Amino acid sequence: MTDHLKQAGDVGATAIGVVSLTSHMISTASQWAQVLTPIASLVLTCMGIVWWCIRFGEWRQATGERRVGEEDAS
Repeated sequence: MTDHLKQAGDVGATAIGVVSLTSHMISTASQWAQVLTPIASLVLTCMGIVWWCIRFGEWRQATGERRVGEEDAS
């Protein structure tokens, strides 16, 4: 179940980025859209980036990749 939620989050983060960039390009309808859309796009894009950073950290832990200079504990 957790893997399904993570996959849904991955798809959602990608969709958020695509939708926010598309809406930013289209937002010339009103003054409020021109003000709020870039702000919403920035917030949603940052949320997507944070999600991908979390997933990257989980991937590094899962693969057992060590940082440079770390000693092997065994």
